Amino acid sequence: SAFVTTGQRCSCARRLIVPDGAAGEAIVAAVALGACAPGTTAVDLVYAPRVTPWMRAARAAGLRVLDDAGAAMLVGQGAAAFERWFGRAAPVDAMRAAAFLDRSGVGA
Repeated sequence: SAFVTTGQRCSCARRLIVPDGAAGEAIVAAVALGACAPGTTAVDLVYAPRVTPWMRAARAAGLRVLDDAGAAMLVGQGAAAFERWFGRAAPVDAMRAAAFLDRSGVGA
């Protein structure tokens, strides 16, 4: 999912949840991202791909885009689960490095 949020009123949305896949593409096409107020932030919480159509559209409209928010969320959730399951600190640096590798083993 992706969302756009701002502290000010925005004609595009204050918080808009966009599902993945074709439905997400249709919503992105229907949202007037250019009407968003300065300072609006767009976030996509998918793990991959690292750059989504939502992020490209938001950046092209001049919005602030949080890069790698989905992978960062994945690492945070995984670290919390690791610590609860094993009762010790999670290897967050190793988890972060793994989350940002592409399938060939080279950082994406």
